[in-house]
Amino acid sequence: MGIEQAQTVGARDYAPMELARARQRLGEADAAFAQREYKDADRLASHALLEAQLAQYRSRAATQREEVRRRSEENARLRRELLGQGGAP
Repeated sequence: MGIEQAQTVGARDYAPMELARARQRLGEADAAFAQREYKDADRLASHALLEAQLAQYRSRAATQREEVRRRSEENARLRRELLGQGGAP
C-alpha cells in the first residue's frame, strides 16, 4: 500500500505526522472491517491511502528542496573558483 512507498521516500523524516495518520487510519479500517462495517472500512482505507500519498509528496518535495540547496551551494563554490574570491575575473 501507499504507506510502504511513503516510508521508501523518507516520510519518517520528512512527513512523520502524515505517515502516523495513514497508519492510524489503516488500523481503524482494519478494525471496521473486522466488525463487518465495510463502508466505514472502505472510507478509512481511502483516507489512509490519501494520507500516505500526502506523506510521499511532502517527502519528495523536501528531498528535492535539499537537492536544489546542495546544487546551489556547489554552483556558488564553482563560481567562486572560476571568478576568484572577489568575484572579479
